[in-house]
Amino acid sequence: MRRTAIIVLVTLLWVLVGCAPQRAAPTPTPQPPRPAAPVAQPPQTPPAATPTPARPAPSGEIVIALTDEPQNLNPIFMDFYAGNWKSFNGLVKYDQNLQLVPDLAAQMPEISADGRTVTVRLKPGVRFHDGHPLTAEDVVFTWRALADPKVASTLRDRFDLANVLEDVQAVDSVTVRFHLKRPDAAFLHKLYVGIVPKHLLEGQDLNTAAFNRQPVGTGPYVFKEWRAGERIVMEANPDYHGGPVGIARLIFVFINDENARAAQLLAGTVDVAGLPPRLAATFQNNPRFRVYRIPSADARVAVLPYDEPNLKDPRVRRALSMAVNRQAIVDGVLLGAGEPAYGPFIAGAPPPVIPYDPEGAKRLLQEAGWTPGPDGFMQKDGRRLTFTLMHPAHDSVRRDIALAIRSDLQRIGVDVQVEGLGWTAIRERFGKAGNVFGWGQPYDPDLEIYRLFHSIYAYDDAPFTNPARIINPEIDRALDEGRREYDQRRRLEAYSRLQRLIQEDGHWLFTVYLTPIVVTTSKITNVQIQREGHAHGFSRGMSWNLESWRIER
Repeated sequence: MRRTAIIVLVTLLWVLVGCAPQRAAPTPTPQPPRPAAPVAQPPQTPPAATPTPARPAPSGEIVIALTDEPQNLNPIFMDFYAGNWKSFNGLVKYDQNLQLVPDLAAQMPEISADGRTVTVRLKPGVRFHDGHPLTAEDVVFTWRALADPKVASTLRDRFDLANVLEDVQAVDSVTVRFHLKRPDAAFLHKLYVGIVPKHLLEGQDLNTAAFNRQPVGTGPYVFKEWRAGERIVMEANPDYHGGPVGIARLIFVFINDENARAAQLLAGTVDVAGLPPRLAATFQNNPRFRVYRIPSADARVAVLPYDEPNLKDPRVRRALSMAVNRQAIVDGVLLGAGEPAYGPFIAGAPPPVIPYDPEGAKRLLQEAGWTPGPDGFMQKDGRRLTFTLMHPAHDSVRRDIALAIRSDLQRIGVDVQVEGLGWTAIRERFGKAGNVFGWGQPYDPDLEIYRLFHSIYAYDDAPFTNPARIINPEIDRALDEGRREYDQRRRLEAYSRLQRLIQEDGHWLFTVYLTPIVVTTSKITNVQIQREGHAHGFSRGMSWNLESWRIER
């Protein structure tokens, strides 16, 4: 059955893109909700019905520091990887091992034999926070909005909906059917997007709707307040269809400065915050806090400038990769919170390891015509082998990685100019200068990788699609096969070939995978860790089971 085949494929692709999540010490063993004590019933004739156990009441309040303030809480406009803000649910969700499981769906969606029809039956009894029942019409409304070019959702291009979604229809009040233009091996993952209420949004301009900052969803937390520049407040949904919610009140505050986040943790005004390794280390042995290390697929990559004449020869780009000591970056910059990276997929079908070999790199540069000049730097036809590498000025980890790359390449006679800039300035110089790029996701590869490497994105106006402007028919072929192929073996072969081709091209100089670190106050329990994608502090890898967190009394 196709549905079974897809589930197996998704399982194996998880193996392809990442290892099973590791539980971060000292994460305590999660405790199931304790059922209410049975109430003794006086003898009656006939006996009374057994009372329904009361839900454990949510309690307490925590303050969570985010690095940036969101622009919008409507899931139609949100970054897929940021999650659904716990106010919404998708038709499916990811469990701790990143396996898809039903969320608003009553069971996993059914896929037709030709892969072009997906049918979803909704869980009964779900209501929005205003009491209105969820129906198939809400799902249809959400997905037609996602596909509408007048709605400024980045998910439409990310999901390739113009080439995938033919239509979505309500078969009855609890059944939805998606009709696809082509088989889409990643489509079930796209059903993670939160469902919005038709009765509150129909007829409005979704781009400017007040709903976007005052959302009403079906999730475990109900939106209460948004003070611009200060905080967002949510409270537990007492009728959540997914079961009891642990913490009564969440306050999200926006603190971009990493030192300020650390200071507020110590001061007790913040309970949860993501920190870079050097700051997180100061909390490691403090009994007031717990330190969680989150395995991730989040790579830091030096994307080399495609317009730089010195780097046109692929032998030069490969020599640079050979000269970077990745383990030294893990040990020295990340203080062990990471691992060396050699390609876009971290495990399962990993790319070949590129040994640290500065002498081999020098030989490869000389083969490409570069020779040592009197100042010690390589030169050719009277010009020095040099290029510029940019990093976001506010990101200390990317800065330190850029400096480590400069130090390593200087040893083989390559002059790297490192510049810390704002993102606007970095975007304006894409192509002329390299940049320390952050990317990675542990979900289906096709959700992201197609836009980063396929030649159809080489000359669009978006700076973050195919940022190295790679044009390689073999890479295109591997991406197309991975996108349309349901056969798990052939799909794995396509993505394995892709890893090798990207490494041979050399424009993407993979350095390390990060292990993001989040520090919490020790009163918070029941935290579980899920492998993370590209994250900015507190994100999905930490928050996926936020509704199950508890406050220790």
